[in-house]
Amino acid sequence: MVFINDFMRRTDAIANGAAARLAAAGALAANELQEIAKRTAPWEDITGAARREIVGSASVQGNVLTIRLAGLTFYSIFLELANERNWAVLLPTLRAWGPTVVRMIGRRINGG
Repeated sequence: MVFINDFMRRTDAIANGAAARLAAAGALAANELQEIAKRTAPWEDITGAARREIVGSASVQGNVLTIRLAGLTFYSIFLELANERNWAVLLPTLRAWGPTVVRMIGRRINGG
């Protein structure tokens, strides 16, 4: 989850449409994170289904933007946690790219 209180304060001066820009920026970020996770997943995926079924999504509720990254195959959790119960790609992708995503969303909201 990325909290956007700072962004919301700055968007008070922006005309109508800030929420739509935020939602669009969140969707763009979720899609980018999804593609990064698919490319960098360290586990072996014999059928390719686990990689194909990594999905990113975003939602805005109030002043909170939530970005989700998930593996939708029934065995995704096993691939993710097989490495000594450490997340393999989903959580590390969110952590590594979080600051970049926040900056990108800030620019998008402010019309940049």
